[in-house]
Amino acid sequence: MNSFNFIQAGGFPMDVDVLDQMQTAYKLYNGLGALAGDMVIIKGCTLTGSTVSDGVVYINGEVLEFRSGIVDTNVIIVQQAQSKEFENGNVNEVYYTRYATFGVATTSFPWTSFKRAFPTSLIVEELAKKAEKTVVDSLIQRVGVIEQRVGVIEEKLGTIARGAEVNVQADMNVTDVNNDAYVKNKPTMPTIPKSEILYKGFFTLGDPIGESTYLITFPSVGTANYAVLGSLEGRNGNRSIDIGTSYIIFSREHNCFILGVDDMGGVQALDFNFILVSK
Repeated sequence: MNSFNFIQAGGFPMDVDVLDQMQTAYKLYNGLGALAGDMVIIKGCTLTGSTVSDGVVYINGEVLEFRSGIVDTNVIIVQQAQSKEFENGNVNEVYYTRYATFGVATTSFPWTSFKRAFPTSLIVEELAKKAEKTVVDSLIQRVGVIEQRVGVIEEKLGTIARGAEVNVQADMNVTDVNNDAYVKNKPTMPTIPKSEILYKGFFTLGDPIGESTYLITFPSVGTANYAVLGSLEGRNGNRSIDIGTSYIIFSREHNCFILGVDDMGGVQALDFNFILVSK
């Protein structure tokens, strides 16, 4: 970062050029906000009832004070100018105070677009916890169904007399017990439904910001009883950025579901490929 050596003998030339250089130097701090991403809450902005508290946000490459207010649809940037009289008698604007708050203006930003910055100190811990819970729960449920049906088969087989296989004839469909082709003690085999692919699709995520949700729509498949099998595909060639991204599925409907994405940072270009499989 730029610096100044003020401690010098002979009288330091403190003029407007030096002050401008100082202002340019501390503007570099705005770049730190990019670590969290655009439209991010860096500090504060806590919702209590219908009021959002004071805080700090990052908007369009600028770190700004956020002033509390009643929660509203949009956030705006306010600039207040303060004037001073110069030596030549002219009055000019000198100080500019900029802050973000709720309001209405030509340029505004949806409050729902703001995401809270993820503490970098927790990245390793949170990555260790990540697992695709939806897929795991679905597999556990399907294994449970299979175990129940195997139990039914074992129960039926237990009613067949020892050595009964000698009575088995050629035709399992014969119902006349006096027919030589009749099979005695036939078990009733349960029907195990087969999974069916209901729909294939993809959705362009682009660059998710923090914890984001997306409504994925598709033509109605006639049921909400399906599993979503999906994969995230990176298109920007930087695998180290894309690897930290995870997703979860919830709120399944016959023609849509919600995709939740947790982005660990960085500029990404992601697609979500998926198929819907009947349960």
